[in-house]
Amino acid sequence: MIYLLFKNQWVEHEPDYLSHEQESVRLEPTLVGAKSNTKNQRFRIHDGKPIISIADIMSRDILHVTHNTPLSVCSSIMKNEGVHHLAVFNDGHFCGLISDRDILFTSHLLTDKKTAAAVATTVVMAIHENAPAGLTANVLLHEGINALPVLDDDLNICGIVTTRDFLRVLSGLIH
Repeated sequence: MIYLLFKNQWVEHEPDYLSHEQESVRLEPTLVGAKSNTKNQRFRIHDGKPIISIADIMSRDILHVTHNTPLSVCSSIMKNEGVHHLAVFNDGHFCGLISDRDILFTSHLLTDKKTAAAVATTVVMAIHENAPAGLTANVLLHEGINALPVLDDDLNICGIVTTRDFLRVLSGLIH
């Protein structure tokens, strides 16, 4: 369910914090004890608890750039579109992820000569679209990251899930 981009190939990965002792915990439905909201209900309910997969909450529209896109253009896209992450592609294949923090920390490099390839994170974790939201939140928390590309059964990117997506869901479940 969790993958690492390694030498431009997705390989299965199980971080230590998702050990087999935690297997029962990570398979539990997310948001145990949450009251269901019958108005505008988007999630399946099982035993009165919402079952939320990443496919339910991820953003399907991923903004992307090529590896040779100038950093100044990447920065403009993020500002104009109000996003914090861009997928980076090379010859049609995903090769990395850029965050607004990457650009902020390299703001002194914002020339037309510096490209996305200069700052993109190329060892990227990703999650399968059917992964439970609780597992995904655990990965984001333990890795100290704010976004994960989402993969379909063919290991193609079909979305991105961010901490903002989790906050959007949480804000709809609590008052």
